Amino acid sequence: MAGNLLVGIIGNNCVVIAAEKFYENQNTICSLDGKITVAWSGYSADSMMIVDKAKMYTNTVHGLNSPANRVAEFLIDPEIRVLNNLPTLPYTESFMVASSDNNGQNLYVTDTYGTISHVLASAVGRKSDLITNVLVENYSTANKSILGTIEFALKTLCVISEPDAKLIDVSVTAFNRPFEIVDSSIVNQFLSKIEFSRIVNDAVKIDDV
Repeated sequence: MAGNLLVGIIGNNCVVIAAEKFYENQNTICSLDGKITVAWSGYSADSMMIVDKAKMYTNTVHGLNSPANRVAEFLIDPEIRVLNNLPTLPYTESFMVASSDNNGQNLYVTDTYGTISHVLASAVGRKSDLITNVLVENYSTANKSILGTIEFALKTLCVISEPDAKLIDVSVTAFNRPFEIVDSSIVNQFLSKIEFSRIVNDAVKIDDV
């Protein structure tokens, strides 16, 4: 899939999603009800329409306090697609749905064929297979505090994405904390640290030759 890259990671007490943006004002992540976070990759108009429907759903009596997996099911429900004149299978977008509550941290990923996966870490969008492999290789040893998970997500995203804070959104979904989009100045600090570490590592490799 060629949509913008999303990287989602479950930390010790949080779920972090880092989203690549193709242009500065692109919407990529939102909170549905302050408890569940949704990020999307793919055709923006379709994505925004179904996300708006999900916001309405989670604020109705039927959707109130819905778990993340139910929200993921709603986002890919073919009947809802038909009722709203949205493309049916294969879909034009994929989603990540994150939650953190008394039952722990959860991250669900959907694909364009309507499959839902419950994961510890994953990527969707362009070159997602490559990025998911990077996550799998490094997940067990990564620092999974909130700050550590943010850094891990950004470092993984920037394997292929431009390290520009204006073109990256980062969300933090954590238990007993309000939904947060990390300020771009803080994202820039993380990116500078990641770039410095890369330069140092490259220098060490040269010295070892």
